[in-house]
Amino acid sequence: LTAEVEQGKQIEIYGEVRTRNYYENDKKRTMVYVLVKEVYNARPEAIATNSVALDGFIAKPPIVRDTPMGRRICDVILAVNHSGRSSYIPCIIWGNSADLVGKKKIGDRLIVRGRLQSREYMKDGDMKIAYEVSVSEFEEGE
Repeated sequence: LTAEVEQGKQIEIYGEVRTRNYYENDKKRTMVYVLVKEVYNARPEAIATNSVALDGFIAKPPIVRDTPMGRRICDVILAVNHSGRSSYIPCIIWGNSADLVGKKKIGDRLIVRGRLQSREYMKDGDMKIAYEVSVSEFEEGE
């Protein structure tokens, strides 16, 4: 895929966000990654961006909560199908949209657009890193 890419130059990639479960120290972990399908030297007019579009189904009941900073969010796991399998992509939906998505049920279709992000948080005294899609807009699927 990288034969035409020049070292030190900005690139554009297209692919699929996927997940894989594994065990580390007897704890189940989920790896979130991008399966790269196409790589290009960036077009001169390209703007550096991080954008993700997913079309999937709600896999677990959405959880609506307030962040420590007082922002309303909804944690939702989307099952996105590919090649006869599914990846379970964690998503965060913000503000008024959090309450709307929070009323959805398992199996409801959701189409989201946003960016892939990582964030650090403390759990049981340990620093953790979460990888998720921060959703900027969504629509209900049929």
